[in-house]
Formats: sequence, C-alpha cells, structure tokens
Amino acid sequence: GNAVSRELIEIGCEDKTLAFKMNGYISNANYSVKKCIFLLFINHRLVESTSLRKAIETVYAAYLPKNTHPFLYLRLCYQDLLAPLGRWLNPQQV
Repeated sequence: GNAVSRELIEIGCEDKTLAFKMNGYISNANYSVKKCIFLLFINHRLVESTSLRKAIETVYAAYLPKNTHPFLYLRLCYQDLLAPLGRWLNPQQV
C-alpha cells in the first residue's frame, strides 16, 4: 500500500500513427519484493504476458538486489484499426 506508492514512477507514451497509448506505474530501484507483481491491462482487460514480464525483469535485474523483483502496473490501449489482431490473441495470455 503506502510503502509502494512512495516508490512508484508514472510512465506513459502515445503514438497517434499506430493508434497506441500506454500508461502506468513502475517501481523505482528503492522498492523490491520477493515475487514480481505485474498487472497488465490491454484495452481494459487483465491479461498475462510472460515474455513481456521476463523482458522487464531482465532490465530491472541490473538495478535490484539479487532475488528481488519490481512492481509494475501497465495499461495498453489501441484503436479499432488493430482490432482484427484481437481474434488471434488468447484473451488471458499474450
């Protein structure tokens, strides 16, 4: 709760050409937990992405103590022009 909120960094980006928007919060190097907390929402749906989680944890590994992990809350949104891709994605795992 309160401990993590003091150590969060707000992030975000947008690409109008790709009709893509990302925002969220990630923990800084002062905060770590024993297990990665990764909350990923794509178009307002909670999903899992093992490959994205592992990639982010690899970056954090250079900054966090050994055997500790970050807190991540990310929201990704894309417009209808990419909607046909949605039918190929597993709704729970991407």
